[in-house]
Amino acid sequence: MNRIVLPLVAMALSTPAFAQSTGDTWAGNYLGVQLGNRLESSFTLDSAPGLEEELDGIQGGGHFGFRRQRDAFVYGAEIEFLVSEPDLGGTDTRVTTSRIGGTFGYDLGRFLPYGTAGIGRMTFQDTIGFGDTSSFGTFGGLGVLYSLGQSTDIGVEAVRESYQNFNEGADNSVTQTTLSAQFNINF
Repeated sequence: MNRIVLPLVAMALSTPAFAQSTGDTWAGNYLGVQLGNRLESSFTLDSAPGLEEELDGIQGGGHFGFRRQRDAFVYGAEIEFLVSEPDLGGTDTRVTTSRIGGTFGYDLGRFLPYGTAGIGRMTFQDTIGFGDTSSFGTFGGLGVLYSLGQSTDIGVEAVRESYQNFNEGADNSVTQTTLSAQFNINF
């Protein structure tokens, strides 16, 4: 039985879909842009249960980072800056988000599936006269990149974020999941 099963497993793992690259194809620095849409979000006031607003709309921005590779394992760090203007309670509000985090992925040739996690800061800008209010929080997500060539990647990423206690103890909280498309230039 082992004489049949082991060669079949070896053949399956040697097909192009599972082939690992022999070089550091994903290593290096990169700069990119991304555009995303919130799949689910909520802005809640913890002292008023049941009062919840939806943060909707598109967010976009840029990111830069680096990746290193050891065999098929790819790891690195990334900084992102995002801007959106969701409708919050009938008022357009500018929201800026900055995130710094780590990434860890697995080289599947032209594809790089990866996970990401880190910390972020979300700020509601002074658009209605009350001053800026911000909070630090955490994020985590999954994504996949596809290499178009040596210097260009495209991909999708889904990220879940959570921010609480805006503006020195205010009991607001934001949780959201965003699906983004990204375009990277490697250098």
